[in-house]
Amino acid sequence: MIDEQKIKQAIEAATGLAVFYGEVSEDEEEPVEAYVLFFKGGMERPEKGDQISMLKRIVVYVCMEVITDDICLALIDTLEDLGLRFRNSDADREQQGDTDAFLDTEVFTFTHLVKRRGC
Repeated sequence: MIDEQKIKQAIEAATGLAVFYGEVSEDEEEPVEAYVLFFKGGMERPEKGDQISMLKRIVVYVCMEVITDDICLALIDTLEDLGLRFRNSDADREQQGDTDAFLDTEVFTFTHLVKRRGC
C-alpha cells in the first residue's frame, strides 16, 4: 500500500501547490484558490479477472487558475514513479463563488495493485 504522506509529498513536488487529503483544511487562514485534493477511491477487479489482487483507485483533484499540460504531465510522471498507474483525467471550469471568475479543474484517476490475503 502506498503511504498517503508519500503521495502528498510527490504531488507537492510536482505542482508546487497546497495539497490536502480528502478536503481543504478548515483551519486555513486565507481561502486557498490553487490547490490539490487527493483521496483513496473504490476498488475494481483488474482487467484480466485476476482473483488474487484488486486495483485501488487514487483520485487527484487539481484546482488553479490555469492548468497547463506541463503540470498535468509532471503530476502523472511523478505519481507513476511512485508505482501508481494513470487511468484518465477529466477537465472542467469552476466558478469562484458569486464572482465572474473561473478556475480550471482537472480530476485524475490513478490505480495501484493490492494483493488479497489468503489467495
